[in-house]
Amino acid sequence: MASELPQEIATIYGGLHKIGINCYAVADGQNHQDVLEGCQSVIVFASGGGALWQSFYNHLSLHRNFLKQHEHPLDQFIKNTLSQVDIPSPSRVWRRCSMTDKDFVDFRMLAGVAALGWKSPTGLLIHPEFGLWIGLRLACFTKEKIAPSTLNEPAPCKKCKQECMSACPASAISHNGWNYKVCFDYHKSSTDCHQGCNARVACPVGQAHEYPKLAQYYHHNKVMGRKQLAKQLEANESGTVADCDVMPWQKD
Repeated sequence: MASELPQEIATIYGGLHKIGINCYAVADGQNHQDVLEGCQSVIVFASGGGALWQSFYNHLSLHRNFLKQHEHPLDQFIKNTLSQVDIPSPSRVWRRCSMTDKDFVDFRMLAGVAALGWKSPTGLLIHPEFGLWIGLRLACFTKEKIAPSTLNEPAPCKKCKQECMSACPASAISHNGWNYKVCFDYHKSSTDCHQGCNARVACPVGQAHEYPKLAQYYHHNKVMGRKQLAKQLEANESGTVADCDVMPWQKD
C-alpha cells in the first residue's frame, strides 16, 4: 500500500502522472545520507503499462526532431517533464533511472525496499497491478518523514507455474533467477529477442498492461527499434527506414 505524499510532492506527482508515471512507493531514507543529508524518506516513482509510451509518442508526433536531437529521447522527455513540474526545494533531491544520470542509484534494490513490487525470476520487479510491465523512472530523496509502503499480499511468483522459464528461448531464467550472461550471449547470437522478451510476455500477472509492440521493439533493439519508431512517425520524407538517420551522434 502506497503512503500518502506531502502536499508539494503530491502536486509534482500529479504532473508526472499526466505523462504516465503513475505509481510510487516509499522507503525509509535514513541510509541515504550520502545523497541528501538529513534524508528521511525515498519515494520511488514508476510508469506502469503503456501510458508513458503513449505520452512520449504523442510528444514525438508534435516535435519530430526530438528523436534526432537526443541519444536517449525517452529519458530526456522524462527529465524535461520533471523540470517543468518540480517545485525546487533544499529539502529534497531527485535521481533519475537514466543512461544520462551520472549519479548512480540502484533502482531495483530501492524499489524492492520501498515495496513497489517483488523480485521475479526474470530479474525484473513484478508489480501487484502492472506485473512486469513497469519501468522505474525517478527517486525523490526527501527530508520529510513519510510512512514506508507495504505489500499486503504474497509474491505472485510463489504460486505461479512460472511460464517465464519455459518461454525464454535462451533458458536464461531458472529457479535460481535470471542469468544475465546467458541472456546477453543469446542476444549476440540470435535475433529471437530483438523485438521483445518472450519471458516477460508469458508472465500472467498484469497482462492487460503489456507495452505496445513498438515500445517493446524500441527498448530491445536500440537501432532498429528506433528506426521503426521513426518510420511510424513518418520522421523522414522518403518514408523508408534505411534513409532515416535518427542516430546522428554516432557519427564522428
